Amino acid sequence: MFRSSSSSNRARFLLTATFCFLISVAHAEKQVVVLGFDGVDPDIAREMIDNRELPNLKKLSEQGTFTDLGSSNPPQSPTAWSSFSTGKHPGNHGIYDFLLRTPSNYRPGVGFGSVKQPQLNADGSYRSRATFQNIRKGRTFWKAADSAGLKTKVLSVPFAFPADSLEEGCMLAGLGVPDLRGTTSTFFLMTEAAKEAQSLSGGKKLPLNFSGGTAQVEIEGLRIPGTREYSKVGISLSVDRSAKSLSIQLPNETITLNEGEWSPWVEWSFTLSSKVEARAISRFHALAAGDEVRVYMTCLQFDPNEPFIPFTAPEGYGKELFERYGHFKTIGWIFDTHALRQDALTEELFLQDVANTMTWRETLTLDEMDAGGYDLLISAWTGTDRVGHMFWHHRDTEHPLHTAEGHAKFGQAVEDTYLKMDEIVGKVMGKM
Repeated sequence: MFRSSSSSNRARFLLTATFCFLISVAHAEKQVVVLGFDGVDPDIAREMIDNRELPNLKKLSEQGTFTDLGSSNPPQSPTAWSSFSTGKHPGNHGIYDFLLRTPSNYRPGVGFGSVKQPQLNADGSYRSRATFQNIRKGRTFWKAADSAGLKTKVLSVPFAFPADSLEEGCMLAGLGVPDLRGTTSTFFLMTEAAKEAQSLSGGKKLPLNFSGGTAQVEIEGLRIPGTREYSKVGISLSVDRSAKSLSIQLPNETITLNEGEWSPWVEWSFTLSSKVEARAISRFHALAAGDEVRVYMTCLQFDPNEPFIPFTAPEGYGKELFERYGHFKTIGWIFDTHALRQDALTEELFLQDVANTMTWRETLTLDEMDAGGYDLLISAWTGTDRVGHMFWHHRDTEHPLHTAEGHAKFGQAVEDTYLKMDEIVGKVMGKM
């Protein structure tokens, strides 16, 4: 089934289009699988199906219903996914946009919920832990299924955070899970080109001032409760320009990276008091380590072993996933579009990350199918949407940013994610 805006605007409303499949099969015990792919354009998908580029979708379309669905009004992703989750009109679930104004001062806030920071007692212990309040009203259909006694697995459905407590099942929250700072996602760019620390849209630019081949940097974590100060961790970077390599000295380890390499996951601990620490994870990428040094660091994401705010249900499911796969992305805004817009990531790196992340989500979905123990399984991917947003200009010859060089390199980027979508659908069908 297609979920999109009106036919005249399909190509422009990439953020609102949700491509959903309902795959069911009858066994002695019936099971239903729902796959959601955000932002898929129906016209492109149909053309690719007609050209036999999406054989699994073609096969699926011939087996059941294949049709357009109207989007929500207004046609915004938080609104549409909230309607998908609850079956309610926006007037009933209360989510209308990415942003929500504060009536008293008209300042914008997050349109689907907010983080309530922790409070500490006088001795530094927790009075209350950090929580996330989702303002959406209405019960999700998987919660209704759970209440009816069906075993349910919910994987990364957008704007369904916090995770619903399920009697028999598990849930990994997706888009909506904030970073440690309580933002959608705040990346860090360390560069010699910066003279002083600077806040960017979606990120922080930090200066690298090398002396004797070493530079000191402070990574700003989250705000200390009851103050306006941030808990920080100091690190140092050493560069060997001739070898184009970096050494990053962290509190508990040293990482060496060659230019163009990703680090393994790094574990952080930010002190909030003598009794409370907030754990996080992130990764570094050495963008340049020669004449100029530039280092990208992902946002500070929740540590699945000790999440600052639980993002799974049961809470121990996150630790179970860590034991199964090692560290993994826990941030809801899983693709760093902010960094790409600010030239802190290259387009090649962004697409590489999309491919790797979609594959990880595929692995998780197939593993949960293999594990069994479910009546209803729901899994969603957002890479199709993010690539549509960030690379559409490379395929649209009338776009003001379109270039022949960009088209040659990235003109098929959107279609490539659709090919991956079709591959995932085929593997799920094969499992069933």
